[in-house]
Amino acid sequence: MLNNTKSNLRLIVFIFLCAVGFFGFSLLGKANRVFELLGCSIILILVCFHLIYSHKEITLKKNFNIEIGILILSVILSSFSAKLFHEQAMWISYYQQRFMYYFFIYFLFHYLLISTKKLEEILIWIAIIHSVIFILQQIVYPYKIIEANVHINRGNL
Repeated sequence: MLNNTKSNLRLIVFIFLCAVGFFGFSLLGKANRVFELLGCSIILILVCFHLIYSHKEITLKKNFNIEIGILILSVILSSFSAKLFHEQAMWISYYQQRFMYYFFIYFLFHYLLISTKKLEEILIWIAIIHSVIFILQQIVYPYKIIEANVHINRGNL
């Protein structure tokens, strides 16, 4: 899809950061949700572009097509049941289940052809950064640097 491997890696890092809402930094406020939706949108748009404009067949075997299809189908079915039994608007269901759309990243990985080793490195670095931010939040409590529910009586402080 994209020819530049560095661009692909930057795109994946940005999508991962959107998925975690940029770690919930307090300074971003409600923009965290915008980033979450932006990450989903980027994934869906790129997968659609690839399906429409790419004429080459992916040579990698996609092992989880059925399982991811079932998960996405469950989003649709649960939206209908929420509408039918709880009179909840469909758009609210689709919005609240926005994290389920990140499963489409599986297809995007196949289209971008990023190596497993690079993906592991990205995930490890994001986990390390997240851990450091979480530890910093514990140190500077009660000042909030991330939007996390940190309470003494919950045992997470």
